[in-house]
Amino acid sequence: MMGLYTMENIPFNDILIHGLVRDSQGRKMSKSLGNTMDPLELSEKHGADALRFSLIEKANPGQDVPFDEEWTVSAKKFGNKVWNAAKFVHLYTDELPSLEIKDVNCEENKWIISKFNNTLSEFNNLFEKYKISDAYKLLYNFLWSELFDWYFEFSKNLFIDESHKAETQAVLRLVFLESLKLLNPAMPHLTEEIWSSFNKNYLIDNEWPTKIKEEIDINDEIESLKEIITKIRNFKSNYNLKNSLEIELNAANSYPNWFINQIEKTAKVKISDEVEDGVILTFQSNDYSFSLLANKYIDIDKEITRLNKKIDELNKSLEIYKKKVK
Repeated sequence: MMGLYTMENIPFNDILIHGLVRDSQGRKMSKSLGNTMDPLELSEKHGADALRFSLIEKANPGQDVPFDEEWTVSAKKFGNKVWNAAKFVHLYTDELPSLEIKDVNCEENKWIISKFNNTLSEFNNLFEKYKISDAYKLLYNFLWSELFDWYFEFSKNLFIDESHKAETQAVLRLVFLESLKLLNPAMPHLTEEIWSSFNKNYLIDNEWPTKIKEEIDINDEIESLKEIITKIRNFKSNYNLKNSLEIELNAANSYPNWFINQIEKTAKVKISDEVEDGVILTFQSNDYSFSLLANKYIDIDKEITRLNKKIDELNKSLEIYKKKVK
């Protein structure tokens, strides 16, 4: 009514009403319970963007919000991650004269562009349905896992090769800056500060992102690469081997050079064609398979004893549960 009276126009066509913000136990906040939280104090302690992002991400449609300060702590860590990511992008791309991407030939660059395009489409779709919380969960997972984790590692290996450097610089910088535009509504202060270190204009004055190189097609090779690298790292972790230890693998077939290069550098392994006799452990994903001579790195007899002991314990537990069921 006030909007119609003062502006002679309807101020908002749509209004989004979120659930009630409660304490971590789901109780309504009140002074008598002493469970109220001062947003100004939380902002002073963790940052306004951290508080804003934590509330946006957790405000699921149709549900009250059982607020926990740990959410804001986690959001602050995410903000720090974005800030450090900006330093990484500066380190490798400040010499870049233009953001224009002419051709994309590297599979790793095709993959991250495709991931960004898919994230953008789904993010826009969720926003249109007012599923703001789901949209920022999606963006969080893309940034933390796909971009900051996997692609940053892959890109460092690509920068070593001068023939891939310019393309990777352009892709890295553009995907990061376009992602900042998506994050801006939830973390406006942080993203504007980072944006100003790359550009002279304001982020908020820019247009909403659009897809990058829509014609790019990818297959599942990068997902296979990620799965094999994860399995190798888990092997090292499970058997207390240093992550920096270079272990030797045997390739079952002839695979693309880029694939071999990324596994060797990211997982710290050496791949050869030599086949040795012994206990073989295989790391496989889809059509990719690599074998390891296990007894070269672990005590097989000790491992057999450990596994037999675990089997006995499981059998005992199974017998107990069977008796309870009867």
